[in-house]
Formats: sequence, structure tokens, C-alpha cells
Amino acid sequence: MNYLVLALWYLGARNRVVFFPVLFVIGGIIFVRYSGTDTFMYELTLRSVLEGDASALIEGWEPGFVFLAKLLLSLTGSEVLALRAIGLVFTLLLLAFVLRADKTELRLFALYILPVFAYQYGMNAVRAGLALATVLLAWQAMRRGKILEALLITMLAITFHYSMVLVAALIVISELKLGTRRSIVIIFVLALTAIFLVVLRYEYFEAKISLYRSYASPSLVSGLSRLGLVVLLWLYFALSGVSAKRSFFGFLLTVVPSVSFQALAFSSYAGLRLLELMTFVSPLLLLRDFDRHGEEPRSIFWLGVFVAGLVGVLATYRNFLTDYDGRMTGTLTPFLPYRTIFDYRP
Repeated sequence: MNYLVLALWYLGARNRVVFFPVLFVIGGIIFVRYSGTDTFMYELTLRSVLEGDASALIEGWEPGFVFLAKLLLSLTGSEVLALRAIGLVFTLLLLAFVLRADKTELRLFALYILPVFAYQYGMNAVRAGLALATVLLAWQAMRRGKILEALLITMLAITFHYSMVLVAALIVISELKLGTRRSIVIIFVLALTAIFLVVLRYEYFEAKISLYRSYASPSLVSGLSRLGLVVLLWLYFALSGVSAKRSFFGFLLTVVPSVSFQALAFSSYAGLRLLELMTFVSPLLLLRDFDRHGEEPRSIFWLGVFVAGLVGVLATYRNFLTDYDGRMTGTLTPFLPYRTIFDYRP
């Protein structure tokens, strides 16, 4: 449905309204689902909060997400409905992005963001999903020169998931003229922010490190498809007529960190989490390069975004099939077979 609507948009239906039905359908699937690898775990935790017995897990969650979860629990009185409402908030954030989007942002959204990330982050890693959708709004504000607004929205994203510090750092570094006094000050502030977070939530990060040390990747090839997406995006960027200097800088910002995280993924699940962030932020970084040079992205770059998005869809669906009925992860609520709350079997 997404690609059909995208085809209509390219054929002349140049109105953002054409994307609304796709979002409504996906939002509906997210809202009524009883699927998504983490669904049952989140429900158990939210139920304990509802019963006044907040577990160590909820204490480790980011403050923005805790506030939202408690608010929705108080409004719905149900851990099941509260979790679905979080999915609704995720969909509304994407809708807000579309409502404000220009043609470049709409292309990115339909060619890459929606097909690659919507189900994984709307139905599964919901904290990270809210954070990524919020970062999209911050990036959108930055493209319009609204730096203060972008900064405030980014800070909100970090309260949903601390890993957004990495995403924010990469975006900020891509905006800097390295070596200037201003760039040194900004990098210093970023470093202080990261240190402050670690000190403030030391026990949380210590627990995360211990968890990931004992949590290996599913297989030796895990993450390679995600690394492939980043390489594809950069390759088409390099082929789009940019200078060798710009191409090399794009390589340093996108491919080099991704290769490092892939190496980590061979021994730890943490590498896969970080790779996911790179697949999300890489097209944002590359598109900002075109903005800074006053250029419209060329057709060959958009072809690369389309190819990367399609590869991402196929890889995601393969993962869903691999874990059919929870045979790989052991989850009670796998993505497939898809079930709804009307077939509620916790």
C-alpha cells in the first residue's frame, strides 16, 4: 500500500494527504495487535506499575517514557490499552512529521522510514520508536533553521531513550566545521552531556552493560543486512555527483561507525542495537549534506534510498519469518502469526 501510494505521488498526486491512509492502516495494525516480540514483557511491567509494584525494570526506563506510561495507565486503567496507546502516540508523531514535510522529507518517509522502521518500532522497541519519531521532528526543525526548537525536541527524544545521544551527536558533528572554536565547544558540551547521563544513571548503564555482555547475537551474520543498508545509502550518495571530500566525510560519518558496530555485533547484541541507530540516522546525515550545499538530491540518490528501503523490508520480513511462532526468541507474542487483542492469549 505504501509503494502504491508512493507511485501515485510520483505520477502527479503531489499532496501529502495521499499518505494518510497508509499511516492510518499501519497505525491501526499497531494499535490492535497482540504481536511484537517485546509486547508481553511490556504488558507485564505496565501491569506491575498499575498495581503499585514498580519493578526494577520500570525504574531503569527513561524518565520521559515513564511519565508517558504512567499517564496512559491512569487514563486507561489497563496495561493492554496503555501499551496500544503508546503505539498510537508513535503513529501521531509520524503523522506530525508528514503534515510538516516538504517533498524531500516525504520521499525519505515513504521510500525508507515507513517501510523499514514502522512495524519494528511501533510494535516492538516502543521506547526507541518514540525517540526515533521525535528525532525526525527535530531533524525537520533543523532543516528549517529552527535550532532552538530542534534542540528542545532532541532533549525530549533522549528522555524516551538514552541512545538518542549517539544519534544527536552524529547529526551535530555533521553540521560542524571541525577545528573551529565553536565546534570544539559544542563537542565538549556533547561529551559533558553523555558523562552526566552516565553518572546520573550509573546503575542503569551498568545493568545494561552486564545484560549485553551475556546476550550474544542470534548468529554470526546478524546485523549484516543493516550494515548493507548503510553501505548502499553511502554508495549511491557517492555516485550522485558529490565531491570526493564530501563523499569521504559521509563515509566517516556513516560507514565507519556501522562497521565498528557490526564488529561488536559478532560478540554482543549491543552491536545490533547500535547498528539499528545507524540505519536510521545515515540518510538524515547524507540529506543534510545536500542541504548545506544548496543542492537537491539527485535521482540516483533517491534510487539508492528506494533500493535500501526495499532491501530493509525484505530483511525485516525474513526476520519475522525466522521467528515464526516465537521459535527463535521464545516470545509469546511474535510478529508472525499476526494476532490482535481480539484474540488475546497472554
